[in-house]
Amino acid sequence: MGNYSSSQTVEDALVQQIGRFRAVGSRQIGFFADTRFYLPSTREVEVLLRDIPLQPTGFLGEVFDCDDYSFVMKAATSIYARDTLRINAGLCFGIAWGRFGWRIDPWHSCNWVLHDDMSFSWVEPQDRRPHNPSECLGSLTLILV
Repeated sequence: MGNYSSSQTVEDALVQQIGRFRAVGSRQIGFFADTRFYLPSTREVEVLLRDIPLQPTGFLGEVFDCDDYSFVMKAATSIYARDTLRINAGLCFGIAWGRFGWRIDPWHSCNWVLHDDMSFSWVEPQDRRPHNPSECLGSLTLILV
């Protein structure tokens, strides 16, 4: 079972986890829409990624591309957390834009999750696979929580 955390704790953990990745320009890349978050356990994330109703149908160019998948994944995980996990805080599962090593074209939008043990993973929304933090090649342009 995961645990609840304040937005300040989440921000501190994210800065520690992703702070080593160079942001593009001097823009702020973080935004916290909630003041309280639920940090899921690794097991809860495995079950969530297996059970959410998102059904990727393949890349459709500008009609439905990586950023669309990442927004749909964020929405689907939030609904799952509310309806299935019955949590009463924002799920610490967000969206990122940057360069990622598992992609042929490294510029990409994906999701990320901060776990209850403060470990961090990138999540590819088109196949629901988690990736190691080191697979970010930098140049993050936006992080949404």
